[in-house]
Formats: sequence, C-alpha cells, structure tokens
Amino acid sequence: GASLLILLGLARAGASAGPSPCAVLSAEACVGANGNGIVRCGFCGASWSCLEGDAKGPKGAATDCAPGNWVTTREDVDSRGWSGARYPPAGDFAPPWCEAGGQTHWAKPNERGLERASLWGGQMCDCPEARSGASCEGCAADAGCAGDERCNTGLRADRARLSCAVEATQPENSVYQLLNDFAPDPRINFVLVGSNATLSVDKAVEHPLKVVNHTGHPSVLWSPVVFRGEGRSAVAETGVLCPPKGEGEVEPPWPVDGSARCIRWSLDDNVAIRCPPPDQGYPGGWSRYADACQLVANFFKPPIHVVCTARPDGDRPVHGCVATAVKKFTFRLR
Repeated sequence: GASLLILLGLARAGASAGPSPCAVLSAEACVGANGNGIVRCGFCGASWSCLEGDAKGPKGAATDCAPGNWVTTREDVDSRGWSGARYPPAGDFAPPWCEAGGQTHWAKPNERGLERASLWGGQMCDCPEARSGASCEGCAADAGCAGDERCNTGLRADRARLSCAVEATQPENSVYQLLNDFAPDPRINFVLVGSNATLSVDKAVEHPLKVVNHTGHPSVLWSPVVFRGEGRSAVAETGVLCPPKGEGEVEPPWPVDGSARCIRWSLDDNVAIRCPPPDQGYPGGWSRYADACQLVANFFKPPIHVVCTARPDGDRPVHGCVATAVKKFTFRLR
C-alpha cells in the first residue's frame, strides 16, 4: 500500500472558516446535512465515505464513487440497506474522516484467515494527488495548498505528524505477523509537538457492507485503533548522521555511505497506554482490536527512538524511518 507522511504546519488546501458539514462517519448523518433543496454532502457506499458534492456525485474526490453507490437522501440510504450500523464514538478511537476529497482506503485481505470479508481497510484514506496523510490533511505538492502558499515536504524536529507503513521488523516474527495477520497496511503513527508525543497503531477492519446483521443491514464500522499512547518527554536532534544497520536490527531505508542526514526523536520515559473499552470490543461493540491492545502495546515500550530522513525520498512527502523500542526491537517504516 501507499506510504504516507503527515507534516503538521503544512498549508492545508481549501481551508475554511469552519469544519465541513460532511465530516461525519455514518450514512444517515452524512445525508442529514442536506435540506431545503440544497445538497452539500453525499455518501459513497463503495468506500463508506461522506464527501462534499451534489446530486450527481462527489466534488474533487480522489476517485469517483462507483455507479449506484452515491446517495444524498435518507430515503436512498434506507433503500440500499446502509442505515442502522454501529459506529465508534467521536474521539481518539474513531477512524479517520478523509479530508479534501479523500476516500476511505479498502483493499483485499491477506490470503490466510479472511473468509469473513473480501475488503478490509478503514485505517487510512486514499488521497487526491496533491494531498497526503492518513486523513489527507497534509499537502504533497503546491496544488494541495491554499492560495499562494507552498508545500514544504521536509520534516520539522519540533512539530511533526507521521503515519507510517511497516516494511519490516527485527526480530522478523511476532509483531510483524501480529500487525499483518488479517489484512495489509497496518499503520504506526507518531505525533510530536515540542516534547509531547503520541503513538498509535491502527489495523485494517472489515468493510461494513461485508459485516451484516440478521436483517441484512451493515452491523458495524469497527474502530481500526489498537491502542493510543502518550509521552511527555520527547527530545529531538537535527542534522544527525543517519545510522548504519546495527546488530540484529532492520536494514535502514537510507544510504549507509554517510551521506544521509536524519532527525532523531527519543522518548525514554513512560508512555501511558490507552486501550479501547473492553466491553466495546469485538464482536458485540465497536472496537475490532480491544482484546489485542495490551499484547501489541508490549512491543512499543520505551525507550523509543524514531529516526527519519530529513528530506523526502523523491517528489512525494515520503520519508524512510527506523523506530526502535523495548531496547532492541526495530521497525523499518516509510
């Protein structure tokens, strides 16, 4: 899957005075923004996304909505059987709402174990060409910025938001298989603002149309969030030499000839882990991975070090990173 990098402080395209009326997850709430003959939002059942648009279809979307999947009225939502699904509450455990015309990402599952559903995703968005980020909130080119602003795809040491694909781990077993057990594209997310850092792991969930209740209606859009963690003592270093491969570590995603420069973030103190409520876990609640929270979080204990190339790899805002946790457990990220 495509790797994403989000940078806080980038200009945001189409910035408005307030939030979009389409910034909702449920089909009912999406079409509920319309009225008095005015269509502001529509729901695309194929991507299970609420998008700005009109009666004909979405506007400025990353991809078109498949024919027959675009609805703008409650009558159409009900007639297609898309009403009545459960959703995670707003907040840290909700899946991302895709900005700027992005649509929720769905893909085929891994071959093993996925007899339940033919599409899994919900942990990130497919973005328009000029946007980037797990929810398309960052820019990837100047066209993704507002007005005369320019897109800066370099990393800042004091303020960054990274959403990373997991390319490899060392040791090779355990956590890599745990993250990729059902479907591809698990995300490890780091948000750093000054000395404050948050960490989360998101995994793909089943498409709501593939998880139906006894009435034939979608039963739930599960939360893809495995856990959230917070730390208060992150330290940043700029201009450091990107390190070579250490013993028992992953191959780094940068040249090892000493030419590459990196930014390093270190979090040596306690990271407070928050799990989804256990009584809201699979299969009866809205959390797909509440029961796996503590198991996965054990691989992300401090000291945590995240090292990323200071400049992107090519024209897209994609950086190679290596993260180390629990002393010698390493991840190659992009």
